[in-house]
Amino acid sequence: MAGKWSWGLKLRTILVLVMTFLVGITAATFSMVIYERQKQTLLEGIDSKLLAVAQSARTLLPADFHDRIENKSSVSSDDYLRIVDKYNKLSLKAGLQYIWSVMIADDALVFTTGTSTSKNVKNGDHALFFDVHSNPAAYAESFKSMEIQHSTFRDKWGAGRMVTVPAVD
Repeated sequence: MAGKWSWGLKLRTILVLVMTFLVGITAATFSMVIYERQKQTLLEGIDSKLLAVAQSARTLLPADFHDRIENKSSVSSDDYLRIVDKYNKLSLKAGLQYIWSVMIADDALVFTTGTSTSKNVKNGDHALFFDVHSNPAAYAESFKSMEIQHSTFRDKWGAGRMVTVPAVD
């Protein structure tokens, strides 16, 4: 009788352990699925907002802004500061860190618009017109495919999410 009781106890213990393991695996799987869905939903919302702001930012520029750019002196300092100020206001209103545009000129990726770190143009903490961008690789795929690209990045200024909207003027 003692052997029978021992065997039944072992079987129950094994069944409880197996069931506990299966419940744990199932819970972990469902948690991961829910997490990934929520993450995807959040990213879709962020991407939608980024795209809307990028399109709004473009409307703040003169219609032929990029067509007129040939070199560093194509846009006056005063005109550029007015653009930076407009972008600062849009960035603050949208709750974004930065808004900028770039273009390829003389085989370099250069800023054509931007925002101030402090969102105050008087502080001068913004990229200057035609400054060379330090991370051209972030835009390579977008320029190659000429399609909108959403990406997550980490660079010397921190981490974030960005949208690149290529256009040919």
